[in-house]
Amino acid sequence: MKLHYEYISITVKTIYNMLKAFESTVSNTLEAMENEGLVDPHTDDGDYERLADMVRERIGNFHEWKASKRHLRGVGDGVKDIEIRMEDDLPRGDTLHGAFRLVSNPVDAARLIRQQFGDIATHNQYRTIQMALAKSGPNHTDEVRAILMEHFPSDEHVSTIEAHLFHNDNWTPID
Repeated sequence: MKLHYEYISITVKTIYNMLKAFESTVSNTLEAMENEGLVDPHTDDGDYERLADMVRERIGNFHEWKASKRHLRGVGDGVKDIEIRMEDDLPRGDTLHGAFRLVSNPVDAARLIRQQFGDIATHNQYRTIQMALAKSGPNHTDEVRAILMEHFPSDEHVSTIEAHLFHNDNWTPID
């Protein structure tokens, strides 16, 4: 039950952070439209649908905006404060897939993974994981999954990898 509560808590925090970021983006877009003379903040004509359509034309709706974000920060326990930059827009679905670059320090990223899994791997196994995360140039989530699953092959570990490292609820856009 505790794990379920923690997962809900992470999900709520992630959604809250994303909505705050989206709200900031909408506010900045409205301000830009005011500066361009497209919107007069002193005149309220009550046509909020037209205003919303104008904003959507620039940034899309919330889901389109979220999917277009590539620079992500971890908010879940297993990835907290790790930053990555996805090479492509976020895929549809619940988990991260695709090419990415690790923005954060690879030692810190490996340390967080070690905390998540405890002492079930040797120091050398964690060094291998660290090197997998810290490849120079683009990396790929499938490659990282494969390396992690070599060292943590049980079904329980696989679901921990997906739930705590790759699930979208563990990541929030920071652009």
